[in-house]
Amino acid sequence: MLNNLLKLRSNKCWSGVFYFNNATPLPGRSCPLIPFGVYSKNDMLKPKKEFIPQGVKFVIDKVINIDKDQRRVKTALGGYDNDWLVIATECRIVPEEIDGMVDGWGKDIFDFYTLKGAIDLRKKRKYFKSGKILLNIAKIPFCWNS
Repeated sequence: MLNNLLKLRSNKCWSGVFYFNNATPLPGRSCPLIPFGVYSKNDMLKPKKEFIPQGVKFVIDKVINIDKDQRRVKTALGGYDNDWLVIATECRIVPEEIDGMVDGWGKDIFDFYTLKGAIDLRKKRKYFKSGKILLNIAKIPFCWNS
């Protein structure tokens, strides 16, 4: 989102800040290609800083509070005032929302949107010789571009 906003700015009088609670590497967006051998785990894990566009402040600090009215982010080490707040809280897979899915989760039922799920599916697929595969996309994860 911030990448797109930076492209739209007509001058350099504003900048962006990314707040992360830790420096743990992020898996790339191509996790669905791991089960098919296109990428490996090592191809996916990139330091968070590599995802941050040039000219954007990169802050590793625990976010304690977000005051949307004051547009202030309070962290363990201090606070930051912002003109705009774009909050991305990630997404998560919730297999318990689909009847019967939890019973086979991680054994015969896998996701491929997470690094762990993609790796587990790749291992299972390696020994799959014949039969039917069901691909159940209950909800497609996506981001709004507005």
